[in-house]
Amino acid sequence: EATIIAMLARYQRAGELPIGASGRLMQEDLVADTQGLLERANELLIAFPEPVDTLQIIQQFDQGLVLEATFSTLQKNRLGEYLWLQVTPSVVGDNKRKAYRPRPEHTVQLWVEHLLLNSRQATRSCLLGREGSIQFAPLPQASALTLLETLMQWVYRGLQEPLPLEIKTAFEGIKENHKDWQQAAVNEVFDALNSKAQEFYDN
Repeated sequence: EATIIAMLARYQRAGELPIGASGRLMQEDLVADTQGLLERANELLIAFPEPVDTLQIIQQFDQGLVLEATFSTLQKNRLGEYLWLQVTPSVVGDNKRKAYRPRPEHTVQLWVEHLLLNSRQATRSCLLGREGSIQFAPLPQASALTLLETLMQWVYRGLQEPLPLEIKTAFEGIKENHKDWQQAAVNEVFDALNSKAQEFYDN
């Protein structure tokens, strides 16, 4: 529980929870109301019992791009594999559809952090929400670096001109227009504009 409270405090410092008394009350409510979340987190922490010193990663890419992050709550198991465990008061999965799908606003950040960590050390990444979870298995270092380089190439491309859609709008359009959006990603054929967004832009 102490680890979860520390993580919630970090979210508060990052501005994702209110500061002051209201923030403390929200943290207390979250801890009290999320016993299931604590139990799920405890299972992972038992498997990864050893704390890891704060890890700072600075990765340079072509075109002068630099990706930098600091990870202060890593854990490690007996095999030396890292765990990047985070909690959030948000719902991280979309339960309105037949198949459970992680929400992209949570998935994208965790995926980038996952790639960055695995470029240094095999790491399992997990985000536990009030409802649902997102987990990524460890990757080989070479694969993580290759995916990071590809991602940053797209970042550089996106910086050259205004993006046509905000990320949440794009993901909603992809989910609406493609039954199998993962295959659409492989084929690089996307229709990301949904009907409501089209109506808004037309007007």
